[in-house]
Amino acid sequence: VSTASKDHQALNFKKTHDKDDDEDDDPTVEKSSPNDPLYVFSVLMLLNFSTRGLIAIYETQGTRVFLDEYHMTSLQLGTLVSSSGLLGTLMLLLYKQLWTRYYTDYALILGGLLLACVVQLLVVNWTPQFRPDLWASILATIAVYGFGFPIANTAVLGSFSTLQKSGRQGLHQGRFSTVGSIARITMPILTELLDQYLGMNASYSVVLVMIS
Repeated sequence: VSTASKDHQALNFKKTHDKDDDEDDDPTVEKSSPNDPLYVFSVLMLLNFSTRGLIAIYETQGTRVFLDEYHMTSLQLGTLVSSSGLLGTLMLLLYKQLWTRYYTDYALILGGLLLACVVQLLVVNWTPQFRPDLWASILATIAVYGFGFPIANTAVLGSFSTLQKSGRQGLHQGRFSTVGSIARITMPILTELLDQYLGMNASYSVVLVMIS
């Protein structure tokens, strides 16, 4: 009886494994993967590039506009940028209480980039002679430093970390950071070149397209 029971168990074990092998070979059976879906990671990479590139442009070209166009002093410009950055830090400190409690990461990404698009439209002058409005530029700086960048970029990072719960997390986080670093290097150079050869409106329009 013991031998018959063992043979029966062995037969069931073989049938079960044969069934699993057939499912693995069947292309209609959906397989799960820690990297699936790949397009979501690609989109988050692009969003990371956009948000990092946006803040890099405001840190470089944006400050130059205040100095050259409006003849701000270094103290005035420093006060504006540091105050806007302090607001952004406050938004991060209260990130859970103000934002994630009520909105998803994807809604925060959309909201942050939408805000950046709106204020970018304010600083683009649609006349041939570029002369942005001072208060529009100040509002754009406060919106980007204080709300748009910290909220959208933090939500992108949170979404990326949530998706990559297992697997080679260090490798993917390294790639994520590398994309952000490339954006911070290349986007200010690109916008300055456009400003030099095509004018400030061209560079500001590129920023608008990038975050759209």
